[in-house]
Amino acid sequence: MARSGHQVTRIPIDATNSGIDHFIPGIGFDRATLGATAHLGLAYYYYTNTNCTTATCKLNVGFVSSTNGGARWSASKQLAP
Repeated sequence: MARSGHQVTRIPIDATNSGIDHFIPGIGFDRATLGATAHLGLAYYYYTNTNCTTATCKLNVGFVSSTNGGARWSASKQLAP
């Protein structure tokens, strides 16, 4: 639940209709930064196809970051297949 004065905002890793399944996110921040200049990082696991099977699912690890408190996010990067 968002605290008073704070909005919940979607992190735009990809389009909502992309068919990619994201899960087990981990978020971190640089303690030396805060507010509108906070540095944030989000790592997550994902399947490129939500309809994959046991034989076709390929687990990936992705990462996005922000240097302005989450106002804008970097392009997603694949860290591991």
